This record gives sequence, C-alpha cells and structure tokens, in this order.
Amino acid sequence: MNKFTSFTLLSLIMGWSLGAAASEQVTLTAAQQSALGIRLGQAETVSSFNSLMLPGEIILPVGKEHIVSAPQDGMVDKLYAAIGQDVQRGQVLAHLSSQTLLALQRDYLQAQTRQRLAKKNLDRDTELFQDGIIAERRFLLTQGEFEDADAALQQSRQSLRIAGLDDATITRLRQASQLGSGSTLTAPIAGQVIEQNVHTGQRVDMATPLFRIADLSTLWVLIHVPVNQLTNIRHGTAISLGSAGIQGKVIAIVRNASRTDQTVQVRAEFRNTGQQFVPGQFVEAQLSLEPVDGSGQALHYRLPRTAITRHEGKTYIFSSVDKLHFEVHPVDIVAEQGDQVTVKSSTALKSGIALSGIATLKAVWTGHSGEEK
Repeated sequence: MNKFTSFTLLSLIMGWSLGAAASEQVTLTAAQQSALGIRLGQAETVSSFNSLMLPGEIILPVGKEHIVSAPQDGMVDKLYAAIGQDVQRGQVLAHLSSQTLLALQRDYLQAQTRQRLAKKNLDRDTELFQDGIIAERRFLLTQGEFEDADAALQQSRQSLRIAGLDDATITRLRQASQLGSGSTLTAPIAGQVIEQNVHTGQRVDMATPLFRIADLSTLWVLIHVPVNQLTNIRHGTAISLGSAGIQGKVIAIVRNASRTDQTVQVRAEFRNTGQQFVPGQFVEAQLSLEPVDGSGQALHYRLPRTAITRHEGKTYIFSSVDKLHFEVHPVDIVAEQGDQVTVKSSTALKSGIALSGIATLKAVWTGHSGEEK
C-alpha cells in the first residue's frame, strides 16, 4: 500500500473516530490494523529492575566528622597538619600558646596546695575529736573546709581538661609543679583534614573552630526518588552509583515528599573505595527495585520503547481488548535500558500490547496527528 493510500485510510478512520476522540478505546478492523502496520506482542512481567538514573548528593554520615576548636584563647605558634592531609587518631595538629592556660595551671597548683593543707587539718582534728579534746563544732568546721578545698581542686582539674590537657599531662603538672606554655591539639579521629581555619601566628578565641576532620571511608548518598516508586523501596535495597561500580544499600527513607517535584529522600550507605566520592558531590544513582503493589502482585512490565506514546504530559500504551478494540492504558516509566523500558501499570497487562503502528493508534484515539505533545 503506497503512502497516499495509507494517508487516505488513516483520514477516513480519524473521521469515523472524531466523535469518540475522548474515548479510552480505539476500534480498528483486522484489515485496517494490517494496512496500518499495527503489530501485537506480550508485555514481559519483571521481578526486578534498575530504576532510572536518579539525582543524589554525597553527605557525611552522622558521627563521622569532628571539629577541633581552640580550648582557650591564645596564639597558634605551630601547625603540624594542613587541609587535605590524612591524619590518624591522636596525631598532633597544632600547638597553642596561651596566657589563660598558664593562669589555669597556676590556679590548679594553688588549689592542690590548699586541698593538701585542708586534708592535714582534717586528719589532725579527726584524731583530736576522737580523743575528746576538741568540740564537734570545730571538727565539722574543719571537715567543711576540706570539702570546699577538694571541690575547688576538682573544678580546677576539670578546667584544665576543658583547656585541652589530658590526664597524663595534668598528673605531670601535679608531680613536677612546672607550668607548661601551651596545649597540643590532636586529631580526635582518623580521617582527612577537610577544613583548616587557622594559620601560624594567628590569635584565636576560646572555642574558635580550627580544623574539621572527616572519616571518608564510609559515606551516605541522599537520593531523590519519585513518590510513585516508593512502594518498591525498602531498607536494604541495593543501589549503585553511576559508572563507578560502587555498590551500597538503603538505610533510611524520609517519609516526607517535596511539594515542588514530588520526590522523597532515600538515604543509602556505601564504602567509599579509593575515596572516589567527596561530601557535597552531586551524583546519579540507580536502585535495584523489586516491584510489588500493596497486595504483592507484580505490576511492572518490560516493553519495547516503540510501544510507548505520550499525550498531554502523560505516558500510554495500547492494550488489545479483542480483535477489534484497543484500550488506552496509562503507565509510568520507571526504568530505561537501550530500546527497552520498564513501566508501572495500575492494572495487570495480560492481553496483547501494540508494539508498532503506535502513531496511528494515537491519531485515531486523539483525532489529530500522532506527534507527541
């Protein structure tokens, strides 16, 4: 049949169908179907498939980053680490000279002396009270003075800890009574210095952030997933990141949809082998999905791309009802691979599906050209 004959036949069919342009069925005789090149096939039910490439962002897991801040005001007189450097737990990062620390050490030694004298007085008055030489009131007064001195010592010791001195350093200070000129800042975790906010000779205030250290061995990715795929995702669903070959699994699903694009955030965890990814990086991810609806019935099918048509922003296929009728079926494309697409249908697709001649069927259905809108 030449092009003119096909066009004439299509025009006649469209003329017959204009009155039913809004119908969800298309009627064509067997001869018309043959003349217009309409071929049928079966939709392939799928038990698993990879999602479309979905946008995501790499973030640091909770507890995998630490801020090293100035324990007291002072001057950074030495730096031992820089941004981008890998460090081990306990590795020295910087040295901070501080007059405030000198005052804290002095206060600690003085508090230790007062506590020692108060303890001697208490031991003496305890014996005198037991021998009946002094009154209970004097004993209780001496006991109270010791408790006050001991509390002051503990407070002073805690101030040194807050200032960055560890217990071993405080013990050496107590034994030698020799004041140190500053404190050494060390890495609290093994990782990489991803932020450095200080340089040698800089004066800083107490609690000023100096370094940010992150453990990049394990990372999270926040994937934006369309809400219509949410039923296919569960904890443990496998994910892959682009072409890097990195595999991970879903660990959390945020049950709150974005109003702008109707997506939910799915958080997955993966081992950052070779440190290929960094926090803040935008990536594309695929999820390995197992399609089920609420009843457990599979409603996902694999079709040739040629079986799909679009109209007014939605996607459709044509399902054969009988030898003369085709039903217009809305579907959602959830995955694409080569010339094949995976679609989600609200009902089971058990009958034949039109695989070719789709533009003609669409023209008959809508009453106008089969071009996509």
